[in-house]
Amino acid sequence: VVLECGLGGRLDATNVVTPSLSVITSIGLEHTRILGDTIEAIALEKAGIMKAGVPVLVGPNVPHDVLRAHAERIGSPYFVATDLVEYEGAAETTDFDDENSLIAMAAMRLVSDVDNRCSVTRHHEEQGIRCRPPCRFEAVDVLWDPSSRTVSQQSPGGGPQALKVVLDVGHNLPALAQLFAKLERTFPGRPLRIVAGFSRDKDLGGCLELITAAKNVRALHLVQASHPRAAPAQEILNLVMERNDPGDVEAVAAEGSVTTGVHAALQATGESQPSGGEIVVVCGSVFIMSEAREALGFDEPKDSDVISEV
Repeated sequence: VVLECGLGGRLDATNVVTPSLSVITSIGLEHTRILGDTIEAIALEKAGIMKAGVPVLVGPNVPHDVLRAHAERIGSPYFVATDLVEYEGAAETTDFDDENSLIAMAAMRLVSDVDNRCSVTRHHEEQGIRCRPPCRFEAVDVLWDPSSRTVSQQSPGGGPQALKVVLDVGHNLPALAQLFAKLERTFPGRPLRIVAGFSRDKDLGGCLELITAAKNVRALHLVQASHPRAAPAQEILNLVMERNDPGDVEAVAAEGSVTTGVHAALQATGESQPSGGEIVVVCGSVFIMSEAREALGFDEPKDSDVISEV
């Protein structure tokens, strides 16, 4: 069983469990009103998941001095993922996918060492790191029919144009910076059309400044998730217009749902790039992803209305 903290760590409900291993992946400036406004303060909150006598594994992009000192203070053996695993992507710190694979492999090996009830082989590791949840730099080809404005995963016999779409849950400054760096490495020089929605509690100004300044961004379609924490698309658009020259990036506030924004981006890409060179990128919030995947023709599971209101 893997239990993930909901927020921070020190006061998280998962602390009622004494685990075989604690893991801290990476630390960025997020939820600063609750966790603190410095990396070091947030690190101390996350360090609250450490337990005396229980090893803790950390990723490469954390303040090691702060975390190591806390581990030593409470008696938690301290391990760094890059010291335990040689991995092809380990040196590439601008790719969360590589970093997460590295940490997962190190965690599986440590758990096998400290808990004889768990035996993880190299075959298990290889199987595990090949698995990816949706919307983690998920690149898909969809078939868009501009005449009927419909999208599908399979061609109905000719007509629709295949378009490249990347879905990524990057929703804060570190994640978005890594997303756009990976976009340039993966699709060098390709123009980008962004569909973005955000939660109100994010650094909206910083995120928008990063996106609009990113290389090859041609247009920005702003959407609002069906979630109480979502920032209104018009509010996001106002920030874009205040901070940026409208001539640099075309800012479009979707008048309706996430689906409306995704379909508007597909229509514009189909019209402006008949050769398929432009890429649609959906990012900014976990809350927009399910509707975005539905808009792209995926069969998405649904939460109950009760859970959606939480």
